Amino acid sequence: MKAKLWFTLIILAFACMFLSISWGQNQKPSVYVIEIRNAIGNGLREYISRGVKLAQDEQADILLFHIHTPGGAVNSTSDIIRTIDESGIPAIAFVDDEAISAGAMITLSCDKIAAVPGGTIGDAQPIPTNPKTVSYVRGKIYSIAEEQGRNPEVAAAMVDRAIILVRFEDGTLKGLTPEEFKNNQSKNIKMEVISPQENVLTVSTDQGIELGVVDVKADNTSNVLRQLNLVDVDGKRLLQQKDEFNPSDAKLIANLEDAEINEVSMTIAEQIATFVTNPMVAPILMALGILGIIMEFKTVGWGVAGTIGLVCLGLFFGGHMIARIDAGIGLIIFIIGLGLLFAEIFLIPGFGIAGVSGIIFIFGGLLFTIDTNTGSWAEAIMTMSQSLVIMLVLGAFLVYFLPKTSLWQSTILSTEETTEEGYSSSPRELADLQGKHGVAFTHLRPAGVAIIDGQRVNVVSQGAFVEKDTELEVLKVEGGRVIVKTT
Repeated sequence: MKAKLWFTLIILAFACMFLSISWGQNQKPSVYVIEIRNAIGNGLREYISRGVKLAQDEQADILLFHIHTPGGAVNSTSDIIRTIDESGIPAIAFVDDEAISAGAMITLSCDKIAAVPGGTIGDAQPIPTNPKTVSYVRGKIYSIAEEQGRNPEVAAAMVDRAIILVRFEDGTLKGLTPEEFKNNQSKNIKMEVISPQENVLTVSTDQGIELGVVDVKADNTSNVLRQLNLVDVDGKRLLQQKDEFNPSDAKLIANLEDAEINEVSMTIAEQIATFVTNPMVAPILMALGILGIIMEFKTVGWGVAGTIGLVCLGLFFGGHMIARIDAGIGLIIFIIGLGLLFAEIFLIPGFGIAGVSGIIFIFGGLLFTIDTNTGSWAEAIMTMSQSLVIMLVLGAFLVYFLPKTSLWQSTILSTEETTEEGYSSSPRELADLQGKHGVAFTHLRPAGVAIIDGQRVNVVSQGAFVEKDTELEVLKVEGGRVIVKTT
């Protein structure tokens, strides 16, 4: 009886072992694909961070970044690189056309780099191109390349136009200063110039393979994975090209050709944040928002201009707040500025400290919000300057064309108030109007015209907008300024 029991247990043990081995062999490696196909900013950073976290939670085997980007903000790029490095998951960068500027830095931070035929990688010179910024980015990309076992001299030549990248007779690649280059020439040392002075290196796919930047040439994701293996080297998971695999040096974990591909899609919020924080879009939204609010002050009631202005400002601040929560501080500063400006216009006669402070707070809030995306006051000021230029050009266009339209003429007060038509501006005569009643002849926004004591008088309302034909009382007269309130 005991013999039969032991025999049954042994059979079950072998069966479990067989099933376990069989399951492990049939289990496909999982690859999570994350798209980097826009200008790099905080919106894209949040999407990438979520995608990497999802891959970690699902115990993914590989991260694959599908890259086609012109670059973007350095601070967001640094955060993305840190996220990739700390994930602990082997990463592939697949350059589908171009990885320029900040995109080149992210590409170089991945374990393996693949690129389509005719793809380009490089031109990572920062803007502004002052020595301090160039030195920082050059050091950053140098350490990234060095950590991944790539030639850091090639990476540095993608940033600093002062570097002359040369190849010596023994095949060594070296970035030289102009002085070092001239010194080598004087010694008749043979050198092939790969990237001359005043040139920022950008490599094609074939040139990247030659210089050790690109590992694999492929025209789609499947072809990339077909050329790579996931291996174990001394207990560490690594990516390795199939033609480099040596069973004596590494243990094969999985052939990626049959990998299960999971694409990480952007949420609607991430799409909005990515769009709004785009360096090309943010200045336009800001310009339209401010211009719309300014135009609303010139129109009767609430109209299209104010609605467009609020929508644009809502997208601008909302998108930045989705990307970074501290952008909400910029919104608070902006609202305080608007409040001060409205108080100056509607409540406080003249234009003084409140109005000036309001304008400062408005632009300060916008700058703070932009800075949460760019990470640089210089870049934030440049974005603000672009917005002001757009606003001036668009404003000039509207001032020239809008007055000729019937819509403008129906909403804007354009009557010239002259003494020949019965308007009075004599301080002595106006002083007699205090305490008298009248009616609004035009809308008061807050200035306008009223009929008081049988004469037309330029007046200013004490509060906000006053509609035409509203009964008024003269509250006080200050020189030539008649202040009224509704009765």
